Amino acid sequence: MELQATDNQPLVVQKKEKKKQKPVETAELKSHESYFSPKYFTEVFIEVTYKSIPRLLNYEFNLLTMSLINIYLLGQKGNLHDIKIFGLGDIWARIFAYSLIKYKNMTLQQECTIALSAKNYFFVGISYQRSLFIVGLICIFSAPFLCFWWKALILFGIEKAIATKAGDYMWVCLPSVFCYGYYDTTNNYLQSQNILWPQFGIQFIQAIVHYFIAHTMIINQNMGVLGAAWAKNFSDTISAGLIYAFITLKNPTRKTWIEWNSRAFDGIQDYLKQSLRNGIGQYVEEVAFLLLTMMSMYLSDPANTATHIALQNSGLLHFSFYLGFHFVVNNYINSSLSRGFVDRAKRKAFMCVITLFFWIGFVMFILLNNKTQWSEWFSSNSVVQQNLQNSIKIYAKIVVLDGIQLTFCAILKALDRFNHITIIYSVSYYLIGISTSIYQGFYLGKGEYGIWTGWLTSASVSSVVFFFVFALTNWQNQSVLIKANYNKVIIKDIISYQKRN
Repeated sequence: MELQATDNQPLVVQKKEKKKQKPVETAELKSHESYFSPKYFTEVFIEVTYKSIPRLLNYEFNLLTMSLINIYLLGQKGNLHDIKIFGLGDIWARIFAYSLIKYKNMTLQQECTIALSAKNYFFVGISYQRSLFIVGLICIFSAPFLCFWWKALILFGIEKAIATKAGDYMWVCLPSVFCYGYYDTTNNYLQSQNILWPQFGIQFIQAIVHYFIAHTMIINQNMGVLGAAWAKNFSDTISAGLIYAFITLKNPTRKTWIEWNSRAFDGIQDYLKQSLRNGIGQYVEEVAFLLLTMMSMYLSDPANTATHIALQNSGLLHFSFYLGFHFVVNNYINSSLSRGFVDRAKRKAFMCVITLFFWIGFVMFILLNNKTQWSEWFSSNSVVQQNLQNSIKIYAKIVVLDGIQLTFCAILKALDRFNHITIIYSVSYYLIGISTSIYQGFYLGKGEYGIWTGWLTSASVSSVVFFFVFALTNWQNQSVLIKANYNKVIIKDIISYQKRN
């Protein structure tokens, strides 16, 4: 079945003559595609790494301008009070805006990729417009939470002076939420069409501009947290403007770019359901991570709170590295499963696991051999630096486990195990992880170390359960299910378009 459309014609579903397919999958496999073939591993390693590099660079540079540069400059001033305020504002902004937009847009990239594989270019444009509309609504409805949340924090026992200044931070950087929403949606639209490097160039420019603006305002003008907020506003506005200029002046998406069309409002309910299904698992995990940092706000020693905020941002740095591989591994395996090539998909999964284990080892080598520089990046305070170096053992274990569980999560997504992913994350991080952190950190009085023990526990549980679900999944049955559901949402939307026309 081939899906076709143009700007001036209604979408149609055309039946195409079936081509004779080879009767057995083994005929489609290359002779060297075995589980222990060095040549095949090299091919997979190079392909997965090559496709992942621009994505992980995009995630890393996005994190640089979102928080890492600001936390670095605030940390060099050594004002633990400002770090606590910034950490609190950053947590809330991620929960109600930035992280919500990021994981919602994963559905956009997946939907556009499916439409492109069917050569349905018009639907790619429709999906982009629909996603822009949804992201706009998220920004509008999240604004009250971002601006007035500090009042709720006071009720939950956060010091009034801290909560009020964190609220001021969010008031000031509210425009950046809208700019980020536009940039991230457009970025995912471009990435679905394998347009990757121009966005990296944009974010590289954004990071340089952000650093100089933030340094001027935070250090030279002594504006503290508000300087970080203004720097974020300026840099996010620049990135949104640059990507708009790129997509309109260079016109790299001629086949899929369309003028605004009312069809973008069709199928909104199904699209929201699909977005929730695809992105809720990762969002649930990241929110749990941020809530653990929220717990550190109740620690009596401000150095411990600053340590936890530093660990949170470092954790997001490593998490973003793995997330760059996540989408590529998912699509790489799913492309074989959707065509019924189960054995090939299994071999790809095996090679992807080895590839990711190599990169996990690489990350650990860099971290453990640069722990002094790592601790100095986040703070000039000697107590915070010592706390960070003391926590390296437990933090390193979490970095390894995060890499493992994200790898198996990507494979389970390829196997259409979205519900399992959400349940596993919810139970391991909320029922087990957060409760363990509360018990260890506050009831037993272990403080920041106890809170991170809960995170280590939840990461361990999710990694083990993900592996068992991966091992026990019937790949043949899932392949049949995936083939049956392939393009289901798109075809349903096309039929609704035909009825309207």
